[in-house]
Amino acid sequence: MAHKENSLIGILSMPQAPSSAFQEKCIIPEAQEQVIMADGGYTALSKVTVAAIPSNYGRISFNGYELKVE
Repeated sequence: MAHKENSLIGILSMPQAPSSAFQEKCIIPEAQEQVIMADGGYTALSKVTVAAIPSNYGRISFNGYELKVE
């Protein structure tokens, strides 16, 4: 009796969410890490814009042991 290999052939269909279910967000940089996620009622983010660091943030430097804000 010949032994055949099992094979699985099929089509995977992933329903696409309507574009209205995508959200755009504008984020302002902060000193700590930010996790950006879609709000409730949205399935995903279509675009995330990170604003430029405001000019009044000052200049931050780190030399390996000291963090300095000027």
